[in-house]
Amino acid sequence: LPSLALLLLVITMIAFYSTTLDGITYVTSSYSYKKISAEEEPSRKIRGFWSLMLIFLPIGLLFAENSLYSLQGVTIIAAFPIGILLVMIVWSFFKDIKLLKKVKGVVFHSWAGTLTEANSLLKKGVNAYFSFGKPILNGKKSAIECVKFLEESRIVFETDAPYQTLKGEEKTLPEDILKVYEQAEKLRGKKIEPDITSLFKN
Repeated sequence: LPSLALLLLVITMIAFYSTTLDGITYVTSSYSYKKISAEEEPSRKIRGFWSLMLIFLPIGLLFAENSLYSLQGVTIIAAFPIGILLVMIVWSFFKDIKLLKKVKGVVFHSWAGTLTEANSLLKKGVNAYFSFGKPILNGKKSAIECVKFLEESRIVFETDAPYQTLKGEEKTLPEDILKVYEQAEKLRGKKIEPDITSLFKN
């Protein structure tokens, strides 16, 4: 029994560290670019570089003299400005929610948020519509999840032509909207009839 518990602990720690490292690597890689669109993903080389950095940094601290004190010092210094930043982000979020509630209707072009964030806006009384394009063809998980589970009346589709290109494409064509609709129908498992009447009403 103790051996099984230890094994489960090791598996849990590896899973937790893997998902945490993946998330931190993705965010850090995104901020490594001077300019990156919401639909574009950081290159694997950049993500690989930050992955190695985040692996070797703690290993280096383990072998350094007074590593625990060094780690405590770095954590305290780094956490202070980040804490202030987090408070500002939360404050600005609630401020934006108040402003959005006053708007008759709002369309989020190329929605890059998650399903939870989209539902949160709707629950808070924002009359929001969420637009999706080629990222659902490109395998973007957050966009796919939104298209699958958001209320259909809250979803609209676009191409953002000539942008939002897939790999190997020079530009997006307006008729590519048909591909977007086909993929959306596969994800939802039903025929989707374009209906933008509610958008014009708002």
